[in-house]
Amino acid sequence: MKTLNFIFTPKEQKELLSKMVVCSFMAVGIYCNSKDFNSNSNPSTNGVNLTNVYNNQYSDFDKTKMPTNSRSVEKMISILRPELPIEYRTQVAELISDALQGTSLNPQIMVSIIDVESLFNQSAVSSTGDLSIAQINPHVWNKEFLRLNLEPLDVERLKVDHAYSLQKMVLILTHLKNKYAKNDRRWYARYHSHSKKFKRIYLSKLDQRMRLLEVKKRHFLLQDDVPNKLIALQ
Repeated sequence: MKTLNFIFTPKEQKELLSKMVVCSFMAVGIYCNSKDFNSNSNPSTNGVNLTNVYNNQYSDFDKTKMPTNSRSVEKMISILRPELPIEYRTQVAELISDALQGTSLNPQIMVSIIDVESLFNQSAVSSTGDLSIAQINPHVWNKEFLRLNLEPLDVERLKVDHAYSLQKMVLILTHLKNKYAKNDRRWYARYHSHSKKFKRIYLSKLDQRMRLLEVKKRHFLLQDDVPNKLIALQ
């Protein structure tokens, strides 16, 4: 077996040493980048302010001003629930549009919450006693209404009356926004729960729907809504 012997001149030895040093630095850089990538892929949320987590993780479509007229709302519902009869979608959209009048609430928030909560089913009853298309818990919210000197919920009407349920939903969302929006970027997740754990799960579900609506938002921009069209396209 032959042994190959290489003899380097001093100049070649110097060049080889330089190349070895460069390669060593490159290897260290690749390793560091790999560590950074892995740590960013699995970020720790311990001790992180919840508001900051929200800002980084979720889209900002919830803050986009969208048309609140019934035709635009109906298109939102049709994107999330195309299987619903158009007559029913139209009726619910009109009621949502009416309930939103005079408020600062964005329709995509309300539509997404309803889809997560009840799939637009007025007869929905949860295991915790939430009722109607809006999934309002009378036991929980009547305590808050009493504290706010508001009329208590009519439970029987809540079960059967779409308009009443949606009006109370808007009342609750408005209350949550006024109370928490200043310090909680995703205040509307409190509609479901004040628990940090459940808010994260709930927000993920809402964000899926709002991202879908955002992709197709041009469908909501109607001929007779020129000011809102310009705002939503920004």
